[in-house]
Amino acid sequence: MGILFNPLLIAVAVGVLGMAIASRPGHRVVGYGVLALAAVLLLFQVGYGIGKDMAHRDNAAQASASMGAA
Repeated sequence: MGILFNPLLIAVAVGVLGMAIASRPGHRVVGYGVLALAAVLLLFQVGYGIGKDMAHRDNAAQASASMGAA
């Protein structure tokens, strides 16, 4: 899948789409809505990455603690 399914790339693409829509006078509200969606997607991606990293660190700490107890 690689770069074609990178959520960060999708969030940036949606943001650019929102800016393009917002530049048209009759579609400003829709454009700002799409920009808000891009912000939500970006925050989701960042939060997912942080949570995944924390889970890996917790699992590694738990594994090393259980190896020391054995």
